[in-house]
Amino acid sequence: MNATDLAAMGQARVVQQTFKGQRAILKGPLGQTEGYFYRELAQHPDFQGPAVPEVLGWQDGAVWLEWIPTPVAADETLSADLLGSLSRLHAQSITVPDEYLFHFDWTPQQLERSLAHFPAEQRSPIRQKITPWYRDVDALLAPEVLISGDSNHGNWGRRANGEAVLFDWERLGRGSPAIDLAPLIPGLSGEPVVTRYVRLYRSTWPGCPWSETTLVRQVLQTMALVVIEVVNILHDRANAEAQRYQQWFNQRYLGWLESISSSN
Repeated sequence: MNATDLAAMGQARVVQQTFKGQRAILKGPLGQTEGYFYRELAQHPDFQGPAVPEVLGWQDGAVWLEWIPTPVAADETLSADLLGSLSRLHAQSITVPDEYLFHFDWTPQQLERSLAHFPAEQRSPIRQKITPWYRDVDALLAPEVLISGDSNHGNWGRRANGEAVLFDWERLGRGSPAIDLAPLIPGLSGEPVVTRYVRLYRSTWPGCPWSETTLVRQVLQTMALVVIEVVNILHDRANAEAQRYQQWFNQRYLGWLESISSSN
């Protein structure tokens, strides 16, 4: 299980159907952010970044998208083509109006809401370990870098020719590249695994303005914050998998926070 996996937690319904005689994906209703992405940004001649599904048509606020046949497994994300396509996204300078961007709600108030779902004996230690990450969240969200916001492996596929495609853009926003690196990393990985991803990512972007040390720290920070976000999403939407995910977090999250505390 990927702790930062927001797949299947979005608001839109995604179904595989036939469009004009070919296999396709119907996704909708689209939110404002993803609607803007597929109508405007993905069609912009200067857009750089991951390949995206071809838009086949529109239907009542939903979009028909090219079907991507081959999923990307969690253990296949330490890949220069995935990380390189993200670095191209981060390095570009296209301006996106603020009203179309997703805004991350990583606040102490969200932390307190989520703690109610953890065992009572874990709440104070979790709060103690993660609170410094919240104090420093402005530094994570301040960079004017365009990010996909949810690059977990479940949102990638490969075309028949092997090209990697990113097909979930509900959380298109701005912030540190770490916000796009964190979802790629399976499970609650520690600093050695995170470092391997960061090094490969930086190798695809000559002149990357973030140091390895800074990105490793920010990736760990993002992973910690997104777990809290996922807990709230699961319970707020009464997700059928909420208890299974929560049990997984109850068993692993606090120990993981303690293991990375030296990076904080």
